[in-house]
Amino acid sequence: MLSDKVELGENMGLSVEKLANTTELDSNFSAENKEPDNRELKMLKELLKSGSKDEQHLLAQALLEMVALDSDKLIY
Repeated sequence: MLSDKVELGENMGLSVEKLANTTELDSNFSAENKEPDNRELKMLKELLKSGSKDEQHLLAQALLEMVALDSDKLIY
């Protein structure tokens, strides 16, 4: 799960930018190699597939912030 990976990265002392880059890589890998389980993941897959590199990075940053807010941690 993404939140577990983010927590691991935080515990390792990764910077916010490194966490965003890792989130982007993980999201892109999932979009390319896993079949979405629900319509929200299908939408995320399509957004990642259709977005430019910059848009993919922005989406990864948004996902990272969402995970941080969900776990009551502010990383910025």
